[in-house]
Amino acid sequence: MRWPWRGDPEERARREVEQRERDERRRRAEEERRREQHSREDAQRERDRAQRERQGDREEARRMRQHRGRRS
Repeated sequence: MRWPWRGDPEERARREVEQRERDERRRRAEEERRREQHSREDAQRERDRAQRERQGDREEARRMRQHRGRRS
């Protein structure tokens, strides 16, 4: 007899509750990991956007300086 509690309804119910609780904790932990990953990805996209914007500003300033230099 590998599972002596199988015939005991109280033990079976207790184990089912424990399993549901473990499953719920696992699901919540996975959701939290997913939220954290999305937050990191969002932050990286924002850093990339800001960097592209700064690069564009620098290039425009350089073009303006070159353009003014040619007019003199």
